[in-house]
Amino acid sequence: MSAPLLVIDARSVGKVTTAENLITVVIANGWSLVIVKTTPSIKNRLIKGPIFLAGCGTSLLYAVTDISSLAAGVKCLSTMRLWHKPVFHALIVPKGTEKQIARICVDGGKKILDIERVIERDILCYVDPVDDQLEFYGNETAVSTISSAFPSQGD
Repeated sequence: MSAPLLVIDARSVGKVTTAENLITVVIANGWSLVIVKTTPSIKNRLIKGPIFLAGCGTSLLYAVTDISSLAAGVKCLSTMRLWHKPVFHALIVPKGTEKQIARICVDGGKKILDIERVIERDILCYVDPVDDQLEFYGNETAVSTISSAFPSQGD
């Protein structure tokens, strides 16, 4: 895998602020943040919350698409005890793509990696958590836009 285009260290400003800044810039640009919880707890499976998108194999998908979902998205991200890839990762996609993802999950019964391959050209950015940092891979313009929400961590 290539080096990330941007690394945001949530330890320096906190997970809540990091989540708020990320989600705000995503919404402001007309994108959606799709959070993929690959190891959901029993509680997650029972209480899915207002941003729940779909179940996909053993994963649960959540979508933050507009200002009304900001608080739920921040809570979803900031309350995860560990920010590591086996726990979750995220996709930043054009708004509306989250509906296509949900349809594929429901209709096709595919795994999340299969879905990511199907919509690969629509994915603006992959967000991989590593040791309470978020690493961004993908479209350089999208990553540059995201980095503007984190001026203290720019290059």
